[in-house]
Amino acid sequence: MANSVKFLEAKNYCKFEDVAYYLRSCIKNMDVRRLPRNVTVDDIIRGECDIPEQLIDFMQNLIQGPNVSDDNSEKLKVKITSICSDIIYTVTRGTCKPAKSLTLGLAVKSLTNSRQVITILNRYGHTIGYNLAEELETEMTYTSIHDNKIIPKGITAANGHSTHVACDNFDRFVDITSGKETMHDTVGIIYQFPSDETDNLDDGEATTSSAPTVNDNENGEGPSRKRRRFNEISREIRPYYSKPKTSMQLITADLFTNTVDLCKGAREIATDKDLLWIMSLSRIDSVPMWLGYNCMMSIDHSEKQKIEYLPPINSSPTSYAIVNETLNMAKEIAEKCQQAEIIVTYDLAIAKMTMQIQEQEKPQYNNIFVNLGAFHTEMAFFKAIGKYIDCSGLVEILVQAEVLAGGSMNSFLDSKHFNRCKRLHPLTAAALQILHFQQYLSTTNIAVEAMDELLQTQIQNESNQAAYDVNERIELPDLLSRILNGYKEFCHQTLIGEKGKTAQYYYQYCELLNLYRRFSRSIRTSNFELYVDSIFNMSDLFFALNQPNYARWSLSYLSNLINLYTNNSSLVAEFRRGAFGIRRTTANFARSPVDLTLEQTINADASNQMADNLAADSISARQRWALSHSMRTKILTTIKQNIGLTKKDDTSHSLQKSKVKKDKKNLNSIVEAIKCTMNPFDDTIDKDILFNISTGKAASTEVTDFLLNVKTAGYQQKLNFILECSSTPARFDKPIKRNKIFNFASQCMTKVLSSKDKNKKILLKMERDIFDRLLAISLNKKINLEYCLTFPLAPMPPALFSCTGEMLKTSKSTLAKILKSETKMVEPTYINVEIIDGFYYLHLIGSSMPQTFDKIAETILFKICSTNATEVHLIFDRYLSPSIKDSERESRKEFDIPYKISGPQQTRPNFLQSLKNSRFKEALVQFLADYWENNHLVTIIQNKKKFLTVNYQCYSYQVHENSIKKSEEVNYECHHEEADTRIIFHAHKAEPGSRILIKASDTDVLIILLGNMHKISESEIWLATSATKKTNNQPVDCINCTDLALKLGLKLCQSLPAFHAFTGCDYTAAFHNKGKVKPFKLLSKNEKYQTVFASLTDEADIFINEKMNTVQEFTANMYGVKNCTKVNEVRYRIFLKKYSAKEDSEQF
Repeated sequence: MANSVKFLEAKNYCKFEDVAYYLRSCIKNMDVRRLPRNVTVDDIIRGECDIPEQLIDFMQNLIQGPNVSDDNSEKLKVKITSICSDIIYTVTRGTCKPAKSLTLGLAVKSLTNSRQVITILNRYGHTIGYNLAEELETEMTYTSIHDNKIIPKGITAANGHSTHVACDNFDRFVDITSGKETMHDTVGIIYQFPSDETDNLDDGEATTSSAPTVNDNENGEGPSRKRRRFNEISREIRPYYSKPKTSMQLITADLFTNTVDLCKGAREIATDKDLLWIMSLSRIDSVPMWLGYNCMMSIDHSEKQKIEYLPPINSSPTSYAIVNETLNMAKEIAEKCQQAEIIVTYDLAIAKMTMQIQEQEKPQYNNIFVNLGAFHTEMAFFKAIGKYIDCSGLVEILVQAEVLAGGSMNSFLDSKHFNRCKRLHPLTAAALQILHFQQYLSTTNIAVEAMDELLQTQIQNESNQAAYDVNERIELPDLLSRILNGYKEFCHQTLIGEKGKTAQYYYQYCELLNLYRRFSRSIRTSNFELYVDSIFNMSDLFFALNQPNYARWSLSYLSNLINLYTNNSSLVAEFRRGAFGIRRTTANFARSPVDLTLEQTINADASNQMADNLAADSISARQRWALSHSMRTKILTTIKQNIGLTKKDDTSHSLQKSKVKKDKKNLNSIVEAIKCTMNPFDDTIDKDILFNISTGKAASTEVTDFLLNVKTAGYQQKLNFILECSSTPARFDKPIKRNKIFNFASQCMTKVLSSKDKNKKILLKMERDIFDRLLAISLNKKINLEYCLTFPLAPMPPALFSCTGEMLKTSKSTLAKILKSETKMVEPTYINVEIIDGFYYLHLIGSSMPQTFDKIAETILFKICSTNATEVHLIFDRYLSPSIKDSERESRKEFDIPYKISGPQQTRPNFLQSLKNSRFKEALVQFLADYWENNHLVTIIQNKKKFLTVNYQCYSYQVHENSIKKSEEVNYECHHEEADTRIIFHAHKAEPGSRILIKASDTDVLIILLGNMHKISESEIWLATSATKKTNNQPVDCINCTDLALKLGLKLCQSLPAFHAFTGCDYTAAFHNKGKVKPFKLLSKNEKYQTVFASLTDEADIFINEKMNTVQEFTANMYGVKNCTKVNEVRYRIFLKKYSAKEDSEQF
């Protein structure tokens, strides 16, 4: 038995040997095509051999086995081919190089330029070595110079193929110490349709061309000399000496508007399709985003195109000479392809130079139409939209919904990341439009179930090969048609402001995104009329939001487009055929802008920062890199296509289930985030105010007017520009007036106040000039200076006001310190009533506030309930206008901007900063009053009673039968403006015998409390001057105001309020350099002063002469002048003391 097993093993081993030797024989005997002397990129892609069928069959049986799955067959085929290539390269010891070994080596070198990486792959048998890769790259570069044909291989030089080109700048960002000779190329692509007699070509299929075929070396030898170093070659660029014209003749305004009016039908069809998508998206979960929906719902009969790379120009297209060279190149291509006209696509920077050369060199380049790159136009439009919505709350909502990182907010607004903008702007607009459509449904009696069924049927019919042509109007059932028309009218009403300013603004943003979609649709569907209409409308935003280059040149471009239309140019038919975009796959709705295709192919595939840095110090190496640009790109593209990494369209991706699921999740997150803050289409929002839907902050009048009329203003500015340029071409290059942009962000800007030194000089000059005149007059005439000094010497008294006209201030806390020194600071042992200054308390805890208003309300309630007191009073200021506090609030940089809290989940703004806004504080207090009656707060309030003041009213909250009972306390109703006096009012209303703790930091509270202590003597009152006892478990600093009042005496306490106001408080000026200490000592030692100041609170006899004389006497004593009861006399005495003559001989 054992012998039988050994026999079978030996027999199998012989089979293995037979198979191995047979496969080795197949590899050794296969045909080898040595790389020719003048090697081309096609030679590299083809390789030196074809893989033997026997080897492929063996590897397929080995890897796949008997069960072959169609799902993985393509991926396995790539792996099998790769393994077979490695086997051939290893068996032949590298003498025969399959396509994979050559292309992978050159691709890795292009991507990394790392000798070490390539060597590792080579040692494992995957690629050629680094030296050979460098030699091949050099030889391909020489070949490209020798065979420098304007039309690359793969492009048919014959009429009927609609051949066009695109050029762009490729900046490699090389870091050179001198900053000179950095690597900038002018790169280009050429694209064409198949001829009318041939079928559509698959990607990669070659056509006959005037370019020479591969030049094989008959002897099978490689290059006679292996060259790795490239010798510098100077390319001759014809200089351009002329100064191009900067003035452009635009068509008339009437021709613009009349042509756009003809495009109205195309706009209406596109609008209906987009609204139908929104309706479906809001009702059916499986509906993809706009791109996937249109791919699924329409049929595109347009043709695919082939793309090849033009020979690069190793210079940047920032000079007129290089731009002129691209025009000559395009003209030559048109001649060789026997075309009367050709399209050349540029970005704006190059396009405007090209148009200027065209204008200067008429009629030399009349057969060239300069196409403004749609991809770059979209980026500029997104930037304008970013300005429009800056700080409007939309970006903050995206961050809250976790679809945008907080650190990417600015780059999103500035349109620095196109793919991010292309995804998030439509998502945001779709979320808003869903809410808008839901609001429309809530206002009608539509049978929602019937509508949903019709929408579902519509999708099923059109996705099951019953789809309409991309530019065809969709026929809808009667009910669906009525709903659509009704919703269109609702949209119109919103746009003109009938639904309120907030709804109008945010739907205008949606309309801007609808405009972007129509522009994208016009390219994807080759719809000339929709394209013209879109550019005409987009230019409004360029004018209004200060993008003068796109404003000016988009109109010049549009003028040229309309000329094509009115002159029946063949290029209009080319546009409708698809020549203004590129379609590389058979997917519907997959045509993309020409300049975007250029960025995705030649610019994307050949970029390599590491290689650039290594080549930075060698002009020859940089030339080789630049000249081999298109070849490396083709190799990289081929590899990516082979392994399935190339995305030729963005529509199939948008229909993948995972993508649809992710988009739907993000969309729902945005919708919920908006609902949690403020739904702009809610009927309850004030229709006369524009709100930020994230913070609830209201826009100012000038911001509201600007944002709601931005398109109208831009349209008018555009028409004025057209009228001026059509009559005076020289106006075209003159500056376009920049508009001052009033958006939400402009309200957030910090204003730098101008210096008031000028005012100071004027005031001092007035005082100095008066004394100059008095001195001059007194030399000849006798002057009664005592009488003169009874008049003011300046617009405001210098004893009370600064040179800049501001009231003089003194530290109020010094008076509190003097008073506190009269008693011990103790912590009360038992408190049953707490009275809190509300906004003082919010400032203390504001830095730790939660993000949403419901949590803020709960946090405040929890904190004030964490005390042993059975009653807690939260007292807030009232805000009246005009008010005696206006000047003080202005000095604190407080402001008055409308603010709305629309719901508990609304996200707060910067809390401490918002406490400077009186409207925010009013809204917050009202929200607290409403929210605290929610029954889920029972566990927080428990057995306590809470009082809250709202305006002049007061509400109490207490638990009754396991629910919260909110009651209006009429007994506590108070019309006082400030919380300071309302606190004393609440203390006065407390039950006799109460032990009251007042929490407030303002000295005013202490002064008012002492001044009224005789009215609340039955209660014992403490004033807490610090907020917490966190630090080292220190007790709260409390002043026993009852004890302090007894020590000070009744009369002194009653005199304190008037004394405090007289010596300087929030509303009154302080005396220059007098402060509070010295005046208080005078007051406390003189009972007459105390009696008079105590009586000043009586309005009836405040101006009795005896009282006023006593007050003047007190003022004189403050200035050190005794036995004087007239302030004017004090002024004269002080003047004599300072300026009296020292000698009798002095005239003055």
